[in-house]
Amino acid sequence: MSRSTVISDLINGKIVKGKLTFFNPSYEVIEKIITVYSVNPEWLLTGHGEIFKNNNKSSDNEKGEIKKLLEENKNLKALEKVKEGNIKTLMSENSTLKKLIGLLENEIKNIKNDIKIKYGIKQ
Repeated sequence: MSRSTVISDLINGKIVKGKLTFFNPSYEVIEKIITVYSVNPEWLLTGHGEIFKNNNKSSDNEKGEIKKLLEENKNLKALEKVKEGNIKTLMSENSTLKKLIGLLENEIKNIKNDIKIKYGIKQ
């Protein structure tokens, strides 16, 4: 498992607040994640505490990248909520327009009937 894969999985919610949701790892896999990537075992198993050990071997650059990705993830979730709201609004507007189209179609039928009656047109 590459360092970028683990970090990507951490950020993208495959390991969510310490819960291993993407697979049922063996003890060896958990131990490697903890050892190689300096992940806090308490956080990994329970979701409590800091993501990384205090004696973290990760570079400041990796920490910065993780922080940046967490912020980007937060922004994407906010955009998703906005998108969901826009979809609801558009669905409501679509429903209103369908009703209006139905009313206009009925009005057109009535006008056609009035014209036929007025001018004595038979079908």
